[in-house]
Amino acid sequence: MRLISNTTKHLLIVTQGNLDKHLLSRNKFKPKLEALSLTKVIESAVHIMKIKAETSEVNLEFEGLLTGDKFVMIDKSRTHQILINLIDNAIKFSFRGGTVLVKIE
Repeated sequence: MRLISNTTKHLLIVTQGNLDKHLLSRNKFKPKLEALSLTKVIESAVHIMKIKAETSEVNLEFEGLLTGDKFVMIDKSRTHQILINLIDNAIKFSFRGGTVLVKIE
């Protein structure tokens, strides 16, 4: 069930990215900024990519070294999209048994 949920989330993010490209090409893209916990947004992206890492036999780790929770004005779905793309690429280009470390300081 976790695999289906994470795969669905990933597909939704990819689809949203394609829609964003269309809006950008027509100059109709408007980010939805909101104050969010940076740590929680990153943790969520790492969580979504855990299954991909496991199936690729790559360790995926997250280190949140911030003192206190930092809130930033971001577009959550676009930030997720970027983070998932970065983590996905890191997993793709890692060797089996390797480690991808997502770290925030």
